[in-house]
Formats: sequence, C-alpha cells, structure tokens
Amino acid sequence: MITIVQKNEIIVKYNSGMGIKALAKELGISRNTVRSYVREYDIHQNALNQEKDKTKVAILQDIICSKPVRKSYKKKCIAFTKEVETRFLELIQIDEERNQILGPNKQNLTASLLWRTLVGEGYKIGETTIRMKFREYKDKNPECFIRQSYEYGQRVEYDYHQIKVLIDDKVRIYHQATISFPKSNYVYGILYKNEKMESFLDSIVKLMEFCGGVPEEMVFDNMSNVIKRFIGQSEKELTDDMLKISSYYGFKVTTTNPRSGNEKGHVENSGKTVRRDIFSLKYKFDTETELCDYYQAEMAKRNEPFLKDFQEEIRHLKPKPVHKYELGRMQTAKVNNYSLISIDSNFYSVPDRYVGKTVNCNV
Repeated sequence: MITIVQKNEIIVKYNSGMGIKALAKELGISRNTVRSYVREYDIHQNALNQEKDKTKVAILQDIICSKPVRKSYKKKCIAFTKEVETRFLELIQIDEERNQILGPNKQNLTASLLWRTLVGEGYKIGETTIRMKFREYKDKNPECFIRQSYEYGQRVEYDYHQIKVLIDDKVRIYHQATISFPKSNYVYGILYKNEKMESFLDSIVKLMEFCGGVPEEMVFDNMSNVIKRFIGQSEKELTDDMLKISSYYGFKVTTTNPRSGNEKGHVENSGKTVRRDIFSLKYKFDTETELCDYYQAEMAKRNEPFLKDFQEEIRHLKPKPVHKYELGRMQTAKVNNYSLISIDSNFYSVPDRYVGKTVNCNV
C-alpha cells in the first residue's frame, strides 16, 4: 500500500500534467497502482464538480484527501534476499537518473524513504537493515540549493510576520500571513489573531479564491502547521491537514532546510518590508475595522506597480476546483431520542425526523 505522502505526490504531479508512465518511473510505483489512484481521483473530482449539496461536497472532499486504504498483498520477503536487493538497486538507480536529468534538487532518496517504499510494496524488511545497506551504496546527500529564477505561476512563498499595534489604547498582536509571488513581486497579506491551523488553512483558501487559480508550488519553512515531525536528519512528515489541502488544490509542497530562510528569501524580505513601511509610523487605531481597512488600502498601494505582472501570473496558474476547500472536518453522529447529536462532548439539536439515524456532520 502506498502512503498518503505518495498519494499526494501522484495527485499533485498528475494535476501538473505528468503522465502515468512518467509518474510511475519517478516515484518507483507500478503503473497499475498509479493508474488506479489517478482514475479514483478523476471520478471523485468529476462528481465533486457536479455536486451542489454542501454535505455531499464535504464528503467527496474528505474522500479525495483521505489516506489510502490498506490492500492485502501476497508477496513478503523476510530478509535482504536477492529479490529485495534487485528492487533496492532499482530504486537507487531511479534516484541517480533523476539527479542526472534534473541536476541539483531537493528530492534526494534517503534510507527512510527507501525502506518505506519497499515495505509499501510488500517486502518484509527491517529499517535498520536498509539503512546499513544504503550506507554501503551511497554517501551522504550533498547540500542542495534552490534556484532563484522562476516562471509565472510556478512558485508562491509563505511566511508569518508578527505585528504590534494599539487599538483603543491597548496593545494588540496580529499575525500577518504573508504570501508572495517571486516572479511578479506581488504580495498577498491577511491579518490574523493567531497562527493556528484554522487561520493557516483559511489563508490558503482565500489566496486560491483571490487568484482564481493554483500555483505549481508553495514554499514554507518548518512551521508546525506544515511539518508534523522530523524523521532522522533530513526526512520530514507533513501534517495531515497540509497533505489534504495540497491534494485538493493540486500544488506541490516544498519546505526549506532548517535555519535557511534564504531559501524563501522573497517572502522573508517582502514581509519585513511591508510590516516596516505600513506600521512604523501609523500604529494607533480606534477599532479593528479601522486597522483592517488601513492595511488593505496600504497593501493595494504597495502592489499597484506590480499589477500588470500579477495579471500575467494569474494567467499561468492552474485551474482551481469548482468548490473552495471546506475547512471543517467530516464526522458521523447518531441522533438520540431527544433529537440531539454529541460532537466533542457538546450536544447539538437536529430536526426530529432524523431521530435514530446516523448523520454526516461538517464541524
């Protein structure tokens, strides 16, 4: 069974125009498996585009973004047999071919990924064994560099910048979700009261609605909203919410190396400049509404010289889904005799015609 990360890669790269044969070769997954997930994605996406009921829309979105269901398999190798070694070398060869074709890149194969791929394909082999064998075949990956020249619609960078202001003579802290387009130099910003997952996802959804399209790639640092945990020294596991929204919109998630803000230098510098230019001299407001109106007006002034390039950027974005991403989570609940359902220890009333039935809830 493939992992949710591999499913995410299949969907994102398929949406970017990569064929099934190329996908299978790059990811080291059989064509039939890739074809199966692509077909499943197309079926659910077509149904989603035609659906008007919000509850059914949320259910379909949840299906599209959910992790793969485990399938039974027969092939099991209990040690580093000749069969395991053959597949082991094939995967390393794919990694080396990619480096030759793409040049320096951040997709280097690691022992952890190699082991997870083998286990996902049905081989029963220990991670320690693979790490030992991998060291025999490959030196440590060299440091990679992110190129600084991009095409329209290719790249968007994301970061948070803290802002302090006075509202009604009280110090308030806001978090600017700064989203920049390096090619056109356009900066999209929203002020939030926190950096929680809900705010983070909301900013991405609003960006897609504002632009009317989807970039090829979004670049983040190692914020907790994006990275669930680090695996070893170089591997990272994305959060479930990050994988879901990436799969739904079809953009590639790229994260920078630790303490390497220069790898997303455009948003780093843009966010600091916006914060300084807008709030250095004007920081007192009577109400939050006044703050937001002032911020939007100043951002419009800042972006005015780049509108022509931004329009060109928009023309190169990939089409976005018909429905915007629903931020709630799907959950089932049974309606009791009092016409109530229980969610997270809280009770909610529903029409009495649903008594005794199980209902889908978007919370």
